[in-house]
Amino acid sequence: MAASNLDGSGPKWKKAVWPLVGIGAISVSFWLLAQELRGMSWDALWARITEISAHNWLLISICTLGCYLILAAYDRWRSNISSAR
Repeated sequence: MAASNLDGSGPKWKKAVWPLVGIGAISVSFWLLAQELRGMSWDALWARITEISAHNWLLISICTLGCYLILAAYDRWRSNISSAR
């Protein structure tokens, strides 16, 4: 069976796929956000944001930090696996 390309030794075109997927996902996200906010004034948007309670902002912050920590741990784990080969 062929060795996996986890160490980045695969074809160069494969290295370009994930950045393109990321750019595509961000583009779609911005487009969807623009569609959702179309017709809403900045004042109305700010009013909706300020309606979010401090408790919910705390939960949002904790979840964001948790996601960042999990991603960082995964990257470190992945890096350790790649360097062990």
